[in-house]
Amino acid sequence: MAKEVQQVQEINEHLAELSAQVLPPGISLYYAHVDELREQSVNPRSMPQEMMDQLIENISVTGGLESAPLCVLVDDRIEIISGHHRIRAAREAGIEYVLVFLY
Repeated sequence: MAKEVQQVQEINEHLAELSAQVLPPGISLYYAHVDELREQSVNPRSMPQEMMDQLIENISVTGGLESAPLCVLVDDRIEIISGHHRIRAAREAGIEYVLVFLY
């Protein structure tokens, strides 16, 4: 477990360096464990179960998300701004880590 934490820290250090070169100030790529990501209390979008099942299947087959969710750091917590369904589907598909934009 400690080795995994070390590897994730190294990945995130590298992503921060790369992000500084290609992204606007204040936003960076971040490799997050899905359990770190918190949904906001209100999500105005909904998805029919059939579409959600298809999303879970797609993520299961590809092994990852097709686009990175947008998240924000609030009081040492990472909250999802956009990508609630993708994160839920990733969890259902057994994906542990995802790449997100962190603002």
